[in-house]
Amino acid sequence: MGSFDASEREHDTPRTGARRSPDGFAARRTTPRRARRKRRHYATEHRLEYEVVIATAFRNEPGSTYERLTGDDLRSDEDVALHCGIREIADVTSESRTYSSLTPDVASALEGAAVREVHVAVIDTDQCVLATVFALFDAGYEPRVLEDLVDSASGADCHEAGLVALRRAIGEDRVAPTC
Repeated sequence: MGSFDASEREHDTPRTGARRSPDGFAARRTTPRRARRKRRHYATEHRLEYEVVIATAFRNEPGSTYERLTGDDLRSDEDVALHCGIREIADVTSESRTYSSLTPDVASALEGAAVREVHVAVIDTDQCVLATVFALFDAGYEPRVLEDLVDSASGADCHEAGLVALRRAIGEDRVAPTC
């Protein structure tokens, strides 16, 4: 079937410069837990349908444009920890330093598995999903967004705006629910 890119942090942290709670994560505007559980369930149930399952995490570099513009750092291991359910079934794990999950490690895994179609289930529809889909598209892959497995830490309005942009960019039929 292709590749499944499931990217999520152990704890979903808003990317809006929010103050962090003592456990390292902000308490406001987090990605719904049901979306995280649904991604993990889907990946586990459909694992054998994919040539390769890839999990990526965003790790920010000190002084990066991201940090300067948003005020967030997202550098600690705790900030970028992949949820154990995804980490355990992933064939490849990779850290991204940009919004896009298409890192050299990911591109190599896709090429090695001779994958052309990539199913995307990443958090932050309005940021990382858009960037990943555009990077995949520009690199000649056929991205498909699993609509019910993407979400945004910035809320429903940002999530819906991201879906609108994705449908326009890659087609209505390439942004669809899993069921």
